[in-house]
Amino acid sequence: MEKIVIYIAIFFTTCSVAAHAGQTGHAFAQKIDEKQGRVMSQNDTRFQPRLGTYHYCFEFNNMGIGNASICLKQDGELYKMEVNARTNETIDYIYKIRYQGQNLTDPRKLIPIETRIWQKVKSTIKEMFIIFHDDGTIDTSEKKIKRGRTARDETRQVHMPVFTADPFSATYLARGFDWKKGAEHVFEVYTGKDRYELTLKCTERTEIEIQEEKRDVWVIVPAVKKLSCEGDHAEVEKKQPPDVKVYLSADEMKDVLKVEANHTLGTFLVFLERFEPLVEQGHEEIRSEPPSQAIDSSSISSEGVHSH
Repeated sequence: MEKIVIYIAIFFTTCSVAAHAGQTGHAFAQKIDEKQGRVMSQNDTRFQPRLGTYHYCFEFNNMGIGNASICLKQDGELYKMEVNARTNETIDYIYKIRYQGQNLTDPRKLIPIETRIWQKVKSTIKEMFIIFHDDGTIDTSEKKIKRGRTARDETRQVHMPVFTADPFSATYLARGFDWKKGAEHVFEVYTGKDRYELTLKCTERTEIEIQEEKRDVWVIVPAVKKLSCEGDHAEVEKKQPPDVKVYLSADEMKDVLKVEANHTLGTFLVFLERFEPLVEQGHEEIRSEPPSQAIDSSSISSEGVHSH
């Protein structure tokens, strides 16, 4: 289940600033890991990101289980992504989930600056704050609250010798690649606790129907391998990994239209319901959803993320 969450977090947080990083970020795109001999092709400099809010629905075995909104907007010279996800009332009786995430990324360097995550699963709350430093050091503070009591409060510091994204900023890379059949890209992702190697491979170009509209898509197949602290592959898992496919629109927008994960328990689907563009009036941006849905970075309640 953890890997399914990673797949979805990486692909379905739909935004990208690859076009704006074209002038300064391509040094990274040329060579990701000399030690392992992997070379990445350049990003697609023609790609233009869409600012606004993407609305997604979740289904499991053809039953609606929840929804999410992902908003991308500009915050000075940085890009801010805000994610809100929740299970619906039917699922709440069994497994209630609330999730909020916020990420700041520097488009000039194509790297994350900071990431904040707040999630509640049943009665357990987890807060995480990750800071990415220029020298490759990553600081994480994590607090776990169970039934109103702090069950865990810890800090971690790691140093990554190669470029490392978080699940949010990884999307800046995935959507910005110049995809074609057979293309493959590899990079590392750090979740604040665990380190993974993510491989993205384009298997075909096809056509799907989404919201009664036929769309040309690239089919991207991800593979995730957990790494040790030293960057070596961890012990191979005995469980059969899910069969995941990501359907990326084969046009200038490169929207994530659908994510499909097949497992022994069934099929999990994430599909785009609608997109609402961000409208600018003068120097003020107007959100496509009520302010109450946005993450307040200056305070926290039992339902949100806060700044320190």
